[in-house]
Amino acid sequence: MYQVLVVDDEARERNIIKILLERQYSRKFKFVEANNGDAAIREFEKNQPELLIIDIRMPGMDGIEAIKRIRNQSLDVYIIIITAYDHFEFAKEAIKNGVNDFILKPPSRDSFYQAINKFLKYVEKRKLNKRNIEETQEKLEHWMSVMKKDMAISLAYGGLEEHIEGYFSMLDISYHWGACILFNLENENSTFFWESSIDKKFYLNKISHYIDEFMNKSLIQYISARQGKNVIMFLFLREKDKEISYKTALDLSSTIADYIQENANLTINSGVGRTYLLSKDLSKSYEEALSAIKNKKKKYNNKLVYAYTEEEQKSEENDECYDKLLIKKIREGNQNEVIDILVEIFTFFKNKYISDQTTLKVRIIELLSSITKSCLGKEYTTSSLNDLAPLIRLEEFHEIIKFSEGFVERILKQVKEQQSSKRHFIIDKVIDYVNENYCQTLCVEEIAKMFSLSPFYFSKLFKEHRNINFVDFVTEVRIKKSIELFTDESLNIKEIAYEVGYQDPNYFSRVFKKNMGVSPKDYRNKFFVQS
Repeated sequence: MYQVLVVDDEARERNIIKILLERQYSRKFKFVEANNGDAAIREFEKNQPELLIIDIRMPGMDGIEAIKRIRNQSLDVYIIIITAYDHFEFAKEAIKNGVNDFILKPPSRDSFYQAINKFLKYVEKRKLNKRNIEETQEKLEHWMSVMKKDMAISLAYGGLEEHIEGYFSMLDISYHWGACILFNLENENSTFFWESSIDKKFYLNKISHYIDEFMNKSLIQYISARQGKNVIMFLFLREKDKEISYKTALDLSSTIADYIQENANLTINSGVGRTYLLSKDLSKSYEEALSAIKNKKKKYNNKLVYAYTEEEQKSEENDECYDKLLIKKIREGNQNEVIDILVEIFTFFKNKYISDQTTLKVRIIELLSSITKSCLGKEYTTSSLNDLAPLIRLEEFHEIIKFSEGFVERILKQVKEQQSSKRHFIIDKVIDYVNENYCQTLCVEEIAKMFSLSPFYFSKLFKEHRNINFVDFVTEVRIKKSIELFTDESLNIKEIAYEVGYQDPNYFSRVFKKNMGVSPKDYRNKFFVQS
């Protein structure tokens, strides 16, 4: 049902309009009336009708002035003027004040119903547009939410490096320093465990909800996502001083924990990574937050907020250097160097975890997992985990070294096989590309770039697999293709040169003669031209 406000100083005119509406549109309109401009404004403010039917000439405030004031209150109301005045100045004034339609007095039944039908169509169109806008807005909000979650996880694991600035631009994120905070429910005062994956999802969703609720009241930009047993949050801080920005992150972490305790009755702890200037370094802040929440070495303000310590930094830098060095040597394929580094790593681990054999084994499993992922490009499967099962049962350090050496040797063998297969694949792809694009400009630098190789390594690799350098191979393909075109009598030598990728026909002739012993013309005459 639509509310209609009818404004006319004559009761008879108002009754006619009411009768016409009730006859044609039974129960579709709720009728409100006023006898002058002042009353019209009062009734409009009180009832907020969708349709206003108003006369112009009335005692006191006239219709045009009333329309101006009503239009200032609402751009949505549909306005129909009923008037006896039909001249240009009136029409101009009506349009200027946003009148939708007008009817001349006395209104005919057809003209009146035509105007009302136009209003009904207008309202339906507005409803449809509103639904479309709301649906689009919902989809956009959902997409933005998904993008923020994906972005948080990608930042944590060092993804999106090539496109990160575009994501920041789309989300309108600007900052001087970024930092990662991790939240979870496992703390030193209570042993919290998940009875089921449903419990886990429920509680992490609850934490995420209150983080969003709190952060939406602040002016700090952020993104967050659930990952494993943690909620990851990246803060984007505008303080120019690094130390101040880090303190802001610690304070905020503490305040959020208090807010969740107060509103959800959940005691959470958090780890806070250091602040970084560049987006590509935010994965380091995530690793630091993970270390802080795991080791719980340094409390902030005597709360369950853990800051990253220098001790953890030095230890993890050593770990990270060893990991990277071992992965580098495995990829290079030098077995003796790999074993030497492995022994050095395990000696370091033994000294570091001398009183905690469980942590030692966990760290070795992490190392072997990292090697597998980095060198073979895959996560552990069930069978891979079964391969590591004997490690859990080993007690003696020399047994652990022997097992790990065997594991790494198998990885090394797989890496060599994978690299050989990959090299064959690359060369096959290059050959296919040359055979399809011989008419284009083909240079070593561009082809190497296509496969993310250096020009030097690509040239060396191609020569090893084909016993011919890349430039000579391209020449070989082009000459072969030109010979095939010699059979087409509609093409002359110059046109054939262009067809196979030579922009200079004279150069083509010199290259052809150098490789085939005769000029293209003589070769064609000898083998393809009928005498």
